[in-house]
Amino acid sequence: MRKQYEKKLKHLAVHDGLTGLVNHLEFYHRLEKELNRARRYNSPLSLLMADIDNFKQINDIHGHIAGDKILKKLAKLIKKAVRQTDTAARYGGEEFTIILPMIDMQEALAGGERIRDLISSQPISIGKGKSIHITVSIGVAAYPQNATAAAKLVSKADKALYRAKQAGKNQVQAYKNAS
Repeated sequence: MRKQYEKKLKHLAVHDGLTGLVNHLEFYHRLEKELNRARRYNSPLSLLMADIDNFKQINDIHGHIAGDKILKKLAKLIKKAVRQTDTAARYGGEEFTIILPMIDMQEALAGGERIRDLISSQPISIGKGKSIHITVSIGVAAYPQNATAAAKLVSKADKALYRAKQAGKNQVQAYKNAS
């Protein structure tokens, strides 16, 4: 009984209670671990940062319970779309991150596009016979070309995400160094 309780506590400590994905703190722990592995084996690593488009409007129109259903469904779709070696996390609010070990920028862009397409093609039931379609914007950054430290890699993926939002939403953008 005690072992089961400890196991449940450990799970709760590293996972988001709503979506079941790893939480913000665990995401950074795993990102550091994967960056160390990428350095050691001189291999690529990419990071996707996704944000639900117009999520505030969804909450305002349909309510926060509907918003929670959307977050749960989105987490399931992301889990379905990634490899077992990838780490999907709820970064915060309606933002999600995906760590892609051994994946370079081009492969990450293609993977991000597959995820974006999967999400936009799936109606999400929000109760009472209603369903809505959502879209996501995704930013992509890669190690080592964009950043070599975890915080910088996240910042670059976030900047790429912002560019995707500014360019019209429902798209995937790679981080591009300023020229």
